Amino acid sequence: MTDVTRWHTREDSGLRIDRQGRWWHDDAPVEHPNIIEAFNRGVRAMEDGRVQLHFGGDWCFVQVEDCAFTVLAVDASEDERLSVRLSDRTAEWLATDSLALDDEGVLVTRVKNGLARARFSREAQFQLAEHLEEREGGMVLKVGSRSWPTSLVLVLALLVMVLGSACGRTEPVRGLIEKWPAGFVTDAGVTTTTRDGGEIISGPCEGFAQTCPQGFHCESGDCVLNGGNADLQVTLQWQNTPRTPEDIDLHLVEPAGVGSCEIYYGSGGLFSCRPVGQLDLDANVSCFDTSTTAGLAFDTENIIYPAGSSAPKGHYIVRVDYFQECGGNIDVPFVVTVRKGTSLTRRTGVFHPGESDSGAEGSGITMIEFDMP
Repeated sequence: MTDVTRWHTREDSGLRIDRQGRWWHDDAPVEHPNIIEAFNRGVRAMEDGRVQLHFGGDWCFVQVEDCAFTVLAVDASEDERLSVRLSDRTAEWLATDSLALDDEGVLVTRVKNGLARARFSREAQFQLAEHLEEREGGMVLKVGSRSWPTSLVLVLALLVMVLGSACGRTEPVRGLIEKWPAGFVTDAGVTTTTRDGGEIISGPCEGFAQTCPQGFHCESGDCVLNGGNADLQVTLQWQNTPRTPEDIDLHLVEPAGVGSCEIYYGSGGLFSCRPVGQLDLDANVSCFDTSTTAGLAFDTENIIYPAGSSAPKGHYIVRVDYFQECGGNIDVPFVVTVRKGTSLTRRTGVFHPGESDSGAEGSGITMIEFDMP
């Protein structure tokens, strides 16, 4: 009889950390929570680039597919500095100059005095996005009076929403995003870029007819999101990792002559009010992945005010509703952007498994309230 037992050594332990930070032994996942916790606490980054696991009085080398550590949370200190809490239950100052995006569009940073990389969790990206602030010429991370400019923080906000996600898409909206990194490739395999004017585009217009996905129009060879030239535009964007077509809905309560009128997927019917604005792009209806099939990098809903119309004066309320979970059983980060002329207001949030409600008029959580003079 042939002995097929594999003998492990310190050099070849059979232990592996995959790209999502999950532990494996040979081809079997490590699933016991106490063992996972002990393993995470025992990770050590070595000066030669390798990673060791220390467990009790013993140790061995571990194979790492990408990042040996996960950023679980981001904190702001009283002395106006940002720190990160890591999967080994240690904390250290965030090296803002090392923030980068990996090839899946997930935020990473250098840790352990630069010896290793750590991948941000969705929650950590949301927490870091809370410190974003617009400044002339771009975006900065800000804590108190201190700020750190970086070309990636806006991408972060959109990935973890967008984020906005995480260790993570959005649609082309005029003036909504300053710049994406050159050649930024999403995990759907499409490249999202911006033009010199700041408009986000889904890609070039297609074919002789210069066609674009639904909700976009061809402008100077690029597919640009509709509504960017009006005085008001409200946009919802989200990403799922791993990607599933979660059905999230954008609601805008518009002032009317008497009372108000709600713009959402069910407005405009025979017995509904007649809002001036309209839902121009509705994503993932009944869990059908409209974004991926259209080649778009982000799930997007977009409320616009068509040419020849103006947003009514008065008070507006923006809500977001988790209409239907589509089998992902994941957190869904999102971002809402209100553009009033050239002024932008953004709010981020996240939906969790079990929070969908098949909501209609009046549903959702309030994200932004504003007035149109």
